[in-house]
Amino acid sequence: MPAHDEEGLTLLREDLRRYLSRRMRDDATVEDLVQDVFVRIQRSSDGLRSEESFGAWATRIAHNVLVDHLRRHRPEVPLPDSDGLEADEAGTANVVPAWLLPMIERLEPQDREVLRLVELQGVPQVEVARRLGLSVSGAKSRVQRARRRLRERILACCEVELDSRGNVLGWTRRRPPSDGDCSCRG
Repeated sequence: MPAHDEEGLTLLREDLRRYLSRRMRDDATVEDLVQDVFVRIQRSSDGLRSEESFGAWATRIAHNVLVDHLRRHRPEVPLPDSDGLEADEAGTANVVPAWLLPMIERLEPQDREVLRLVELQGVPQVEVARRLGLSVSGAKSRVQRARRRLRERILACCEVELDSRGNVLGWTRRRPPSDGDCSCRG
């Protein structure tokens, strides 16, 4: 491990703490995760490739420790018996969290329409363009704007934790439950 000296270990600990603190709020959890990173570094020091920098390698380990922690501690939300969606013609159904549908319904009509088609029914954007009488690039732009507006609405209401692939790991409500514009359950 290249950071054998005391100063190198101190700098590494500070870097890891800063990296993890941006992603976790609880100082005690951050400190536990830093310790887990050091344990993994110690166990897998032979995994450092010579062309790879030690800092990047340690950060990758910290990311993996964080993802593992979030997976172990993600909130358990019971799934509804029925998500209210029928299978599309290909026999597949898009499964969405139950609180997402009310948020889509609060969007402007044109945003609702394209999100229902693309996200809920799985209609390709080329087909959306044909159905709505738009160019393909116009339909793609409309879908992207609608997704952005939905994302803004969600993030104003809920804090969403995503993994590196964009999959939802968990969420917590930012607004009180009495806010009619916020339908997430966290």
